[in-house]
Amino acid sequence: MRPDQTATTDGLTPFAAYCTGSLSEVDELRSTCQRQARVIDTLTSAVTSLRRAYTALRVEAVELRAENIRIRDAAERVEVRLPLDAHAPGAARIVAALYLRDRVTASVLDTATLLLSELVTNSVRHSNAPTAEGVMVRLQLTRAMLRLEVEDSGHDGAIAARPPDQQNGGGFGLNIVQTLSDRWGVERSARSGTRVWAQLQRTPLTAAPS
Repeated sequence: MRPDQTATTDGLTPFAAYCTGSLSEVDELRSTCQRQARVIDTLTSAVTSLRRAYTALRVEAVELRAENIRIRDAAERVEVRLPLDAHAPGAARIVAALYLRDRVTASVLDTATLLLSELVTNSVRHSNAPTAEGVMVRLQLTRAMLRLEVEDSGHDGAIAARPPDQQNGGGFGLNIVQTLSDRWGVERSARSGTRVWAQLQRTPLTAAPS
């Protein structure tokens, strides 16, 4: 050993001990970098997965929105068969009130109730259908339109608006339907009988009163 060299406690010179310590620090730094690299890889993978999930959720949200619009735009429909007797017009008014009261404005509800009552009254008076077969009442809603239908098994007699009979009080029903509805019509078939329908414009509930 040269005079300028002194032994350390573990038998290494100070320079050798320094080099050994430096190598240990390098190894430790390398190990730390490797651990950090693994953490970064894990975080990158997690971020990629989150992005994919976010993209999938956006696509799903768009699909759900489209489905919601489709369902909203699709027609809402209810149909009820009523006994073909004197109580049928009143029962039809109740059906209309229950189904439409939270879906259309009060004016549309009043008009629809009156039209439905008149159509059912015509079935009761003029269809000559058996009471037991009843009368079918249908209400169909879209975003823009309300359609009313009354169907019975009768096949006889012409269905058309005629001049009202001021003396005996007849002939008002279809005149009322013709006046208050946007469109109306009659469909007949040997299988299903007679169907009279009327359409109204569906005023949004948020519309300002005129």
